[in-house]
Amino acid sequence: MKKYIFIFSFITFCFSLQAQVKPDVVNSLGGSAQYGGGYLAYSVGEAVIGTASGTNATITQGYLQTWQSLAKSISLNLFLEGLFDLSTHKMTEALDGNTGLPQWGYNIADRIQVDLFNGTAPYSPLGVSISGIDLATSGLATFQISSSHNGNYYIRVRNRNHLETWSSIAVPFNTSTVHYDFTSSMTQAFGVDAQTLVDIGKYAFYVGDLDQNGWVDADDFNLFEPNLTAGSVGFLTSDFNGSGWVDADDFNLFEPRLTSGVAVQNP
Repeated sequence: MKKYIFIFSFITFCFSLQAQVKPDVVNSLGGSAQYGGGYLAYSVGEAVIGTASGTNATITQGYLQTWQSLAKSISLNLFLEGLFDLSTHKMTEALDGNTGLPQWGYNIADRIQVDLFNGTAPYSPLGVSISGIDLATSGLATFQISSSHNGNYYIRVRNRNHLETWSSIAVPFNTSTVHYDFTSSMTQAFGVDAQTLVDIGKYAFYVGDLDQNGWVDADDFNLFEPNLTAGSVGFLTSDFNGSGWVDADDFNLFEPRLTSGVAVQNP
């Protein structure tokens, strides 16, 4: 009788989850499931005997083990051109001009999104997309994914006002820790001249893609120009250098990228 009460209580709890668990099936060997805020890895002590479905979640019966113990840690090094400060050899924090404080906290330059793609043609999305990753002023970003991803994957990085950039190779994810450094060479990014030199031996993503359509062009200028004219203050995508307002310094960063028309390069 106690067993049935436990199962009923567990299923009731699952119905209350707000993040939807996507349809990875857990079998007697264990498995993993992706949801809105991350990943869950399961260790199952008995064969699957049923699935409970609710409005916001689908949970397969089994024993749950904390996902962190079965996750792999990913670390990236990258710089954003607009925020790089040659005097300190690292990035500045993007400020909110209304408060004068860093938008994301001290020692956090900005936030990025990382997506993984299969390493062989047609290079389809792996279904791993992590947003809101803190990028430290040092250029380091860390996050975790399910340990079930053990192939070779291209890494795509996006930022709110920089050009999306891809790893130059399909990176092996066959270890518990994976590291990739975009900063050490121009050729660490996919394509030709896909980054810009910002310091001795340090490369950064191009600034200027305000509409995030994959290239820097007149559409981006049309978004930028009103904020420049108004001298807008706040936490703004047009504030390329993160000073908290839009001014001539931002234009001086933006204009070379607009003139050259830099664009995304990918496999």
